[in-house]
Amino acid sequence: MSVVLPNSVFFHIGRTGGHWVSHVLWRAGLIQDRLYPLHLTPAQANAGGALSPRPASFCFVRHPVSWLASLWLHEMEFGWGQSGVGAAASDHFPTFVERMLATFPKGPCSHAMAPYVDHCSFVGRTESLSSDLGQALNHAGEAFDPALLAIPPINESAIPKLRVAAKAPAALLERVMAAESAFCERFDYQGVPEKFVADSVEPVWPLIRARADDGACDKALQFDLVQPRFDYHLDDGGVIASKGHERATQWALTQAVEGLAPGSTCAVVSESDPYFAYLAGDHGCSPVTFVNSADAATSAPLLGRLAGEVTTQPLETFLKSSEPTLDALVFCDSLEISIAAEMELIHAALVLKPGGQLVFTAPILHAPVSVRTLWGLNASGRKLSYYSLPYIDTLLANLGFSQVEIVRTIFEVPSEEHASEAHALADALGTDRDRLLGKAIIRARRQDAGPSAISREDLVKLWLLRRPVDFMHTPTDGLPIAAQATIAMLKAQLAEERQKRTQAQQGMADREQELIKTRVNLAALANDADYSRQQIGLARGEAAAALQQLHALRNQIEHMGVEALQASRPAPEDGPAQPVPPEA
Repeated sequence: MSVVLPNSVFFHIGRTGGHWVSHVLWRAGLIQDRLYPLHLTPAQANAGGALSPRPASFCFVRHPVSWLASLWLHEMEFGWGQSGVGAAASDHFPTFVERMLATFPKGPCSHAMAPYVDHCSFVGRTESLSSDLGQALNHAGEAFDPALLAIPPINESAIPKLRVAAKAPAALLERVMAAESAFCERFDYQGVPEKFVADSVEPVWPLIRARADDGACDKALQFDLVQPRFDYHLDDGGVIASKGHERATQWALTQAVEGLAPGSTCAVVSESDPYFAYLAGDHGCSPVTFVNSADAATSAPLLGRLAGEVTTQPLETFLKSSEPTLDALVFCDSLEISIAAEMELIHAALVLKPGGQLVFTAPILHAPVSVRTLWGLNASGRKLSYYSLPYIDTLLANLGFSQVEIVRTIFEVPSEEHASEAHALADALGTDRDRLLGKAIIRARRQDAGPSAISREDLVKLWLLRRPVDFMHTPTDGLPIAAQATIAMLKAQLAEERQKRTQAQQGMADREQELIKTRVNLAALANDADYSRQQIGLARGEAAAALQQLHALRNQIEHMGVEALQASRPAPEDGPAQPVPPEA
């Protein structure tokens, strides 16, 4: 997503590593605003003056062949048409390349990137994404920690089958380079990367066995009576295309189901689509049961077109079973539509044998704490429960599952109408808004009986009582969204604050004791001071008396001196007394 920084704007060209760039910018604390739609061009951003001018802007480009391969991988994984290249759609990469060259003879990569590179002050390359991002930020005068440039990249596709299939003959790829010659010269791209060269590639979709139905399924498709959630590629060459955009889930679940051991007893639970039941059967699982959680939603023409040996069972019948009879259990969508997905996982713990494998999809909330919340509406108008991965880990551990593996994580970018709500929730959880919501395809194994696994008796009670909170340490529901988002963090903080409070109270008690001692000492000092003042007063009185005695003695001494002087002079013999002359 294109984002606004303090001094610049980053414009996201699709399939050039822009999601990684946006995440690094978020980690650096530089994002001030996010621009919609996802791949907004500079001209669109500046139209009408909605975007305040910035002194710099930057984007990234990619090798034309590598870009075409990445584009094909993305469209194959997430569904065609979202990026405007639906006319070139093909499950065969060389055919896709041919169609792109026919549509854009002057170069498909040049056509896609020209609206960006001609209007940005800095253009980096995906092949040197980290170092070029550092140059772009320095060029714009943005303040950031260079250590963030070492954040691992985001894989463009986690589906091995697709990565292997993104190859084409060398002559075809040389035609791409010839059409992109001006672009390659400008950004110094030379030659065709060897990893994209192959004379031929195998089909990527698994084939489902079909049987003749006299066109009944095709007629049902014309009248929208068959609306599968997943795409069916049949072994007779037919294709039953889905109406939704569930390809990423289909690829990840396919990878998980193909990992089941042949011969496994398997049940597949789905609200509407039996695809993975038939895939498991064609892969070698036996017997296979399709548990139909919404009988009216599953089309009879669709079931009649498929030739796999699969038994169909209503959800009510499946839920009555509590014996461990299954080697594998697949939940395609039940956790996504349930407001209490814990119950499905409890039942999985009941019916799986020790060592049995569980595969399920779950809406996830990217958060470092154990939390569950409700978010938005699904296609049926129902709210979805979202779970953080720590919440799911705790839940599975308490139910006796181990070897938990995330097969695939698919992130969802919140729509513009939910942007402010997503921003508030992401801030509360301390996570990137673009990675807040998503879906995880998860695989786990039922443990053998052991001290860490909940007893079967407790599982049965739990299933009957329908109260997970009585048996598992998981967050409760029914709180406002803001509380749901922060409840786990607050619980952790509460214990810490209680400890700090106890320490503070003890500290206050210690200070009070010290204060009492200080007051006693001060009182003693005050008494000593009063006594000292009394002694000083007595001493002053004695000194005054001594001073008076000293003055009296001085007077006596002076008087005695005068008398002694007079006595030392002789008296006259005759005549009157003569006056004594004054001393010189």
